[in-house]
Amino acid sequence: MMCTSIFKNCYFSDLENHLVKIVNTQTATIESTLIINNTGQALHIEADDVYIANSKFTRNDGGAVDIESNNTLIINTEFNYNSAVSRGALQVVSGTVVITWCNFTNNIASQDGGSIHVVSGSVSISNSELTNNIADYGGAIDVYSGSLSISNSELANNSADYGGAIDVVSGSMSISNSELTHNSAVCYGGAIDVVSGSVSISNSELTNNSAGYGGAIDVVSGSVSISNCELKNNRADSGGAIYAGSGNVFISNSELTKNSADIGGAIYVDSGHVIVSNSELRNNRADSGGAIYAGSSNVSVSNSELTNNRARDRGVIYVDSGETSVFNSTLANNSVDLGMIYVSRSS
Repeated sequence: MMCTSIFKNCYFSDLENHLVKIVNTQTATIESTLIINNTGQALHIEADDVYIANSKFTRNDGGAVDIESNNTLIINTEFNYNSAVSRGALQVVSGTVVITWCNFTNNIASQDGGSIHVVSGSVSISNSELTNNIADYGGAIDVYSGSLSISNSELANNSADYGGAIDVVSGSMSISNSELTHNSAVCYGGAIDVVSGSVSISNSELTNNSAGYGGAIDVVSGSVSISNCELKNNRADSGGAIYAGSGNVFISNSELTKNSADIGGAIYVDSGHVIVSNSELRNNRADSGGAIYAGSSNVSVSNSELTNNRARDRGVIYVDSGETSVFNSTLANNSVDLGMIYVSRSS
């Protein structure tokens, strides 16, 4: 027997504790509905198929939506000013969730995922905006496990301690044709913090982000691939654009420009591996390592241009230890006191 739940043109306000709970249902539809000013989790759905469209979830204290389903489509829906311990707006527990033409704004989580917390499953976000969200981990999105893909979207002015816009604990993530701008983290990853897992970023802009480590991206471990991207005007204490701990970073056909840090104007590599190819590192600034700082790490630069970078102290490329190689590349019009490529005695 097919069981279907439909809420259309509804208004729910000022209620407490699981305002709407839909379970053991084949199909659940929420359409043209306003859910506002409720205390406790506003909507919990366990169904085979979920459809949410043209609705608004606003000022729900306890989170807006929890989903455990096989297939979910959320379209043209707004999530504003919701709050909870985890997932200020949306928590995905399982299944495949497609989010398109949605806005997530001013949501807050005291722990994980200011707007979205991905516990497991697969989440796809397109043509959407996630702005001014706040959390400890992942100002806009926290990926605990599972997979996340983002395309043609904007993540702006989000903030967190770790991962100003996105925190990836494990799993996989891909970002394409998107803009991550003016996000900030107190500690690691102004736009993105990758604890483990694999991340691919293509045809995107990461601009004006800031953090203690990795103004745009922090890679604790795991692997990050960056292609056809612009990383510009990012700022950190270490690694103006990218900070790599023990992870692997691959950069190709990209521009890293006008980034700044105390150490490693564009890139700081601690003990990881970084490969830069067919890319431009221009107008980056640092006290040491105007473009790149390499700790006990392996760094390779090929077919690239390092121009107009500045180091107040040592090296446009500063090699502390490990191995650094530069092939078929141009280093021109850089400003440095001690050595264009500075290799310390410990190397």
